[in-house]
Amino acid sequence: MKIGGLNMFDALDYLTAKIMLPVCGMFAAVFVGWVLDKKIVRGEVTNYGMLKAPYYPLYLIVLRFVAPIGILAIFVNELGLLSLVMWKDFFYYSRSERRVILLLLGMLVILGISWLICHKVYKPEYVRQEDSAEIDSFLASVKQREVSYAKRNYTASGVRKGQEVVLFDFNPNTADSVQLKNWDYLPL
Repeated sequence: MKIGGLNMFDALDYLTAKIMLPVCGMFAAVFVGWVLDKKIVRGEVTNYGMLKAPYYPLYLIVLRFVAPIGILAIFVNELGLLSLVMWKDFFYYSRSERRVILLLLGMLVILGISWLICHKVYKPEYVRQEDSAEIDSFLASVKQREVSYAKRNYTASGVRKGQEVVLFDFNPNTADSVQLKNWDYLPL
């Protein structure tokens, strides 16, 4: 069975690799760059405050402007629409084309300078001393709750009233018959 001159596998490969992958990548870049809330994007990039993100403003610029144009260029090239143009014509530049290239290089330099400015303005965030004390007290309260949770009394069938049930880590892959016997658990 042939679809467009390709067998079934080649047709599905062409559909997924040359059409669906660039289109979904374009939609993902546009969605994350323009639709999704900036707080969510920043949280994902910084692992919700665990990592520093001095390049976040540059990341947003690339995600909003550069990535969609690049993905669109790849998509058009993969479809073969650029094969109609002679590639050797791109290596000879007229005076006006050289001016445009210099303009683009100038814009690239301006983008680099703006990145440096953003890097200086958005300095990496550090944990302040008063915040670290609050974090330590929170972690201590969590540990205390874990200990008190493990010492709770549970009633279950086969357990005498007032008998304390202690929770423990159990891995059946590493338990041997002696441990199972001590726990009053023997498989049939």
